[in-house]
Amino acid sequence: MKEDKKVEDAKKVNQAEVQKKVDELSAKQLSFRTDAIGFYKKALAIEPKNYDALYNMGVMEFNEAVEFKRPYDNANPTTEDFKNNGKAMEAKFINKFKDALGFFETAWSVKKDADLKDNLIQVYRILKMEDKLKALGE
Repeated sequence: MKEDKKVEDAKKVNQAEVQKKVDELSAKQLSFRTDAIGFYKKALAIEPKNYDALYNMGVMEFNEAVEFKRPYDNANPTTEDFKNNGKAMEAKFINKFKDALGFFETAWSVKKDADLKDNLIQVYRILKMEDKLKALGE
């Protein structure tokens, strides 16, 4: 029984330690993201049509928009909170998708890449830009 208890105790997760590690990694991720944005902005200041910097800035904005959109998608539209805050939540992720779109469209003018086209299609669908979808053949 003592051995079984040792095994069970070893399996227990220390939630405080896990949360501390998550917080540390989240802080590092934010720092890396901030650094990357700075590097991309410097690259674009030197070369405004730098495809890689444009594409990567678009991806970063797109990913942030997706994070803003997730709570909106998971919210219950019948709740009072959603009725009061839903439009603001929607505006926040829509603006981020528009930011991503600016980078993606400029990158598209530089290079017609298949991955970029997929991203453009996703953003156009989210923003309900049917004319732009048709122009891409969708």
